[in-house]
Amino acid sequence: MDSKGAATLLPSERAIILSQRGFARLKLGRTADAKVDVDEALRIAPKSAFSLAVSGLIEEELGHKPDASSLYSRALALDSDIEFARRGLERTKETEAAATPPPPAVPSTTTPSPPVAAKTDAASKPVMEQGKGPAEELCARYVPGVGKTVLVACAK
Repeated sequence: MDSKGAATLLPSERAIILSQRGFARLKLGRTADAKVDVDEALRIAPKSAFSLAVSGLIEEELGHKPDASSLYSRALALDSDIEFARRGLERTKETEAAATPPPPAVPSTTTPSPPVAAKTDAASKPVMEQGKGPAEELCARYVPGVGKTVLVACAK
């Protein structure tokens, strides 16, 4: 990226090129070089969904599953059409679930409560009661007007 043409690129264009080069380097097994490129791309354009997704791949390759999962979630919140980020998020969630041992069974002296019934919204999609359903029912979504990533009901 040190050629004469690089000087005429917009920062967002430079970030895209760096991310693509980082992705290519990762596929070639040059993880350290890929990380340098993608880190620079994220410094230039911190809200680049593709750069965040590639960074997730790099972190996953390095064995940092929680970091990878977070990066995939952030990328998908910005652009839900990045398929490799969606698959990466599924892989990291499966790995985390498999690595987490189930809690020890505690004998209960009370009767079990009935299962929580799902509510339906205007579009007739099931929405779990807040705080009552499994974590899988909520997804992270970036809201530009708020400037933050928030938890919302997952689109199925």
